[in-house]
Amino acid sequence: MADRYVWGLAPLEAKGLVQLPYAPPGCEHVYMMFALKVRDAATKVALTAHLEENGVETRDLLPLVNQPVYAKYGDLRAGNPVSAGLVDTAFYVGCHQYISDEDADHVVSVVSDFFASRP
Repeated sequence: MADRYVWGLAPLEAKGLVQLPYAPPGCEHVYMMFALKVRDAATKVALTAHLEENGVETRDLLPLVNQPVYAKYGDLRAGNPVSAGLVDTAFYVGCHQYISDEDADHVVSVVSDFFASRP
């Protein structure tokens, strides 16, 4: 399923509109979740709303900097700017063995349509 997403969304990555998961040579990615990263927070908000409106469930990333249990340690976002940036610009879409090819193609189509409709 992840290969289908990567293949379908690669043209958007080539244009710099999304960043897709990557596994270095000699490594494997388990794709328990499939993360998409966009340029800025406003794009993330608009894209996730567009996906949800079109029947595609999304989830925010889960870095420690946005977990309430760690708030007792202070502002973790300030000391971890990369993680903080991912909270603002990245999210997950479903990626599991029960997603049909049609459903995966729908995700690719909805993401592609979103960017095609933007200036």
